[in-house]
Amino acid sequence: MWELIASYELGRGKMLNMTGTWLALPLVGMKGVYQNLFSETCGGTVGGHRPAAGPDLWVCRPVEDVRAEETYILWQRNFVSLVDEGSSGRLCIDVVFSLVFIFFGHGVLGAFVLLLLASANFALTRAVRCLPLGAAQSIIWIFVLTTMELVFRFLGDHAHAVDGWHQDQGLKYWTKLEGVACGEDHLSQPIPNEELCFLSRAFIIKGLCPWFVYRFVALKFVSYSLDSLNSFHDVPSPVRALENKPSLVQSTETNLAHEKYGLQSYIAYLGYIPLYASGPVLSYNAFVSQLEKPQRFYLPEQTFWFAVRLLLLLVIIEVYSVIWWYSQKIHIASCSPGGLYTQCVFDDLSVWELYLA
Repeated sequence: MWELIASYELGRGKMLNMTGTWLALPLVGMKGVYQNLFSETCGGTVGGHRPAAGPDLWVCRPVEDVRAEETYILWQRNFVSLVDEGSSGRLCIDVVFSLVFIFFGHGVLGAFVLLLLASANFALTRAVRCLPLGAAQSIIWIFVLTTMELVFRFLGDHAHAVDGWHQDQGLKYWTKLEGVACGEDHLSQPIPNEELCFLSRAFIIKGLCPWFVYRFVALKFVSYSLDSLNSFHDVPSPVRALENKPSLVQSTETNLAHEKYGLQSYIAYLGYIPLYASGPVLSYNAFVSQLEKPQRFYLPEQTFWFAVRLLLLLVIIEVYSVIWWYSQKIHIASCSPGGLYTQCVFDDLSVWELYLA
């Protein structure tokens, strides 16, 4: 097939190497066997030998180089090429999704505050790494615990009893920052906070994620800083027989090269969506090590059936929790006359809020 196509392309008995052209792309995905049909020096190669075909290769003739053409530039910069670049391409994608999720998760002002704290932790780690290891670790812990306390006090919701407010058992919730900016008395009216204070509007200082998830972010601050300090001071792992441990333990306990503790990997780690809201907290070393592994792709059929199984699981959990477990257990326990919660405080919670709590 390739000989026939090549003969039509050049004619006069000359043959064109189709390896690396758009015609070879289907074989790239199938990891097929490629035949080198060109034996002349071309594009800096010797004897026509070039790397294995991939989406980023180019058509090669002795008198023509199409790497500067617009079609090649567009293909080189597209999403598929970015994914196929390996760990660097995956890292760029993770950084973009991390930033987008942080803004949707905490709002514009909230994301700014979070990224400001993240930048301060990144700069502090670089500044204290020349100190003795124990002193540097203590400074990191003091910084992280202080910021966590400030975030919970100023950005965490606090309950206030408001006369005439008939939702949430007569309790309204606003943050200390909203109270300082708009006034506690102003927010104490039986009117939704969004109508009383600009900061209370959606995606200003609140987004899809409640601020109590900052505890997971704080642990990521600690993980990045301590892993970076251990690598800088070349601290060996205290785990015995590390080579016999599971791969996750090995990647967690193995120091990375100094350049792996850069800003891009740090941002991608902080906003990694699957582990952002409910954990578990994966160490920085283990996260970056995962980026170094080859990406595993699934067929559309496999993705579809996985989605079906996940949807059925969610429906079954919701039905079981609402009809049986939630109604029979939580409601009776919280609404009984002699119960601890006389106001039925759990009645306004969904099963997913209970799960996250």
